[in-house]
This record gives sequence, structure tokens and C-alpha cells, in this order.
Amino acid sequence: MDNCYCLIRLILSKKIVLYFFQDHNHNINYPICFTAYNANILSKLIDVYKNTRYLSIQHYLYLGQEIFKAEQCLFLGQEYIQN
Repeated sequence: MDNCYCLIRLILSKKIVLYFFQDHNHNINYPICFTAYNANILSKLIDVYKNTRYLSIQHYLYLGQEIFKAEQCLFLGQEYIQN
């Protein structure tokens, strides 16, 4: 199981934001924030951050699906709800 989790949000219906939280023995931690105007840029930003390399393949696939869904909501002007 991964020792991290991610929250994906839309800001002002213009940007996709991904908050990356790492669990360090249940201590209070602060997220790493990735912000971009589209899924392609956001995925490149996530790839550059070294700690995301420890995510499982299932977690990467889930994030890709959710980021794509968020981008579609931006394009269509709809509300985004993360699964």
C-alpha cells in the first residue's frame, strides 16, 4: 500500500490542482501542491517530483483517470467530484 494520498480540485474553473500528501508515521504533514491548466502539464509536474516515483501502478492509473476527468470538467464547465 502506498504511504501517500492525493486530492484533486478545480480552482475557479480554470486550473487543476493536485495536493500530494505523504504519510510519515501519522505525523501532521503538509501537501505538495501541483497546479496546471491541463492534464498534460500536470502529469509532467508530477513526474518531476521525486517522491511520486514510489506510487504503485494502480495509484498512477487512478490519478491519470481522475486528472483526465478533472480536465473534461474544466472543458465542459461542469463541477468535478473526485472518486
